[in-house]
Amino acid sequence: AARGEICRASATFAAMVRSRGSRGFVTAVVTLVVALACFPQTVSGLYADDSQVVSLDPKSFKAKVTNDVQSFYLVEFYAPWCGHCKKLAPEYEAAAREIKKEKAPATLAAVDCDKHKALCDTHGVSGFPTILSFSAGREKASKGEKYEGAWDKDGIVEFVTLKSAAKTSVDDPLAPRLPYADVHSFLHHGDSSIPKAVLLTEGVASGSKTSTNLSWLASVAVKFKVGRKKSAAFGYARAEDDKGAVARTFGVVKFPSVVCVKLRLEKGTASESGRFTVLTLGGDEKVGETIRSTKSFIDLCQKMDPSDAADANSKPLPSFPPPRRPRKIAETRFGELTETNLHDDCLGGFAGTCVVLAFRTGKQGEDAKTQASKEVLEASKEALSQTSKKYRNDPFSFLWVDTGADAGAQSFLKVFGLDASKNAGDDFPALLAIKTGKRNRFAVKNLDKALSENTASQFVDQILAGDVVFAPLKKVPEFEPEYLRFGDEDPEENAVEVILEDTDEPAEETNGEVVEIAEESDEGEETGLDAQVAAGGGEDADTVGEL
Repeated sequence: AARGEICRASATFAAMVRSRGSRGFVTAVVTLVVALACFPQTVSGLYADDSQVVSLDPKSFKAKVTNDVQSFYLVEFYAPWCGHCKKLAPEYEAAAREIKKEKAPATLAAVDCDKHKALCDTHGVSGFPTILSFSAGREKASKGEKYEGAWDKDGIVEFVTLKSAAKTSVDDPLAPRLPYADVHSFLHHGDSSIPKAVLLTEGVASGSKTSTNLSWLASVAVKFKVGRKKSAAFGYARAEDDKGAVARTFGVVKFPSVVCVKLRLEKGTASESGRFTVLTLGGDEKVGETIRSTKSFIDLCQKMDPSDAADANSKPLPSFPPPRRPRKIAETRFGELTETNLHDDCLGGFAGTCVVLAFRTGKQGEDAKTQASKEVLEASKEALSQTSKKYRNDPFSFLWVDTGADAGAQSFLKVFGLDASKNAGDDFPALLAIKTGKRNRFAVKNLDKALSENTASQFVDQILAGDVVFAPLKKVPEFEPEYLRFGDEDPEENAVEVILEDTDEPAEETNGEVVEIAEESDEGEETGLDAQVAAGGGEDADTVGEL
């Protein structure tokens, strides 16, 4: 846009010169200026050659990103035809200009994956745009860290500023930098009887060792340290960090300022309450004067009574959020209910509530309605799977069972009033909740369509709220053993019938012998049976004829 303005302005000026009848030399010079101003830019992919975004090919990528491990790089992998990439390009370009303006030790670069597909594949790029950050001090073989921040100028600049500063500046352990999330721990942990001093500043580089504007703070901290024991603790927070949240919470608007905090002790233990006082430093005073005035200020702070609400020189301590403790993420309990996992995941062995999706599909080879019901089952299973992730930290297991595929489940579900033998299948699909323990109870929710995640979540929420009425479970159900299952087959269909032919011949008595009984079938095949006849005569004696 700027080049276009220059081009139009130059053309207007050239026309004016020519209209005034200027000499040929002047006209030629002006015309040359116009030509240079309007000369088309050379563009490589989405970024021009003179862009602040450095376009990389495999050779330059190796020289800069791979080998220059002490520098910070943010690299965008894009495709020129990608709509999201085109939308990101002006924001990425603006961020690169801002970073150069702030002289941040970082480089924004880009790789055209249409031209350099192998390079993109090497870094696991599967979608566009993909942005990877390469921190200073990284391993040479690093494949980068995926950028998950906002795709706009401000988000990119904030990310790069913080990331690049992390390795290029070194804080003094006597006066470390305090992000907003760490202020609570700084104030309330450690020795609560000593004052805690926080320097609030702006427009300085991070790192109290490397910045001349901050190194004096460590000099003050040394004066309150004897051996390993400290009589005051120090830290600093910049207005550029966390959008100035630390200064805003203290109500400080003038920089630099030093805040000194004293906690109120209750029976020797620090409470969340206390008071603080503020010293505003002169921006033009010498370093020595700053050190002396700050030391005197901390000396007075040590004598401050944090329980004196009438103290006009101090204010009540504002509240800073405690650090968030990451919640342990439990594994999801989701799967098919079978005879094998029935007790471990649902009955007896599981201490929570078992939620079962009961379904009835048709058998293999049935009509299109059967296939449709199987598609509904898959959709319902997916909804239940997502619900299991939502409630993974609650005492629930989520299982599904298809009586059309597992005949053993039919006897199990009949106990709950779900009869899979009905032709219409009116009882299905259904959600079944089972609680076992001192009192075995259950509840059934019949569904008129495929289970949705919203329906499953509402059912679980109602259980948690105590709004679901559970009926007593008089008998703990089991899956029907496989050897008792006949399904729809005639149990005598595969039975073997043995016919013994009568004979008038006297039977030969046996005495514990093994006797072979043979019969020839209609197809000419001979079926044989070996049997051992009881020895000893009497009532237990058998004969070949009787066998």
